[in-house]
Amino acid sequence: VETVCDIAGVDPLHLACEGRVVAVVAGDQWRRALECWQRHGQGRDAACVGRLASRRPGQVVLTTAFGGQRLLTRPSADQLPRIC
Repeated sequence: VETVCDIAGVDPLHLACEGRVVAVVAGDQWRRALECWQRHGQGRDAACVGRLASRRPGQVVLTTAFGGQRLLTRPSADQLPRIC
């Protein structure tokens, strides 16, 4: 995915991805929610991928594989069609 997206100049986070869930839960309930998802057969790989913070309201800041940070921008166009 990374290689094709690099060639096409597309951010993989802007592509449609079926069968995924992003849940926002109260800060003190995230562990319980994660454990519930992981007990479900299709949720065994569920993970906490982030947290909400008041430092940068309205922005999503990603930590890169190299430890840097970047803003997740809003998609600037329609999603690419799904190719089956």
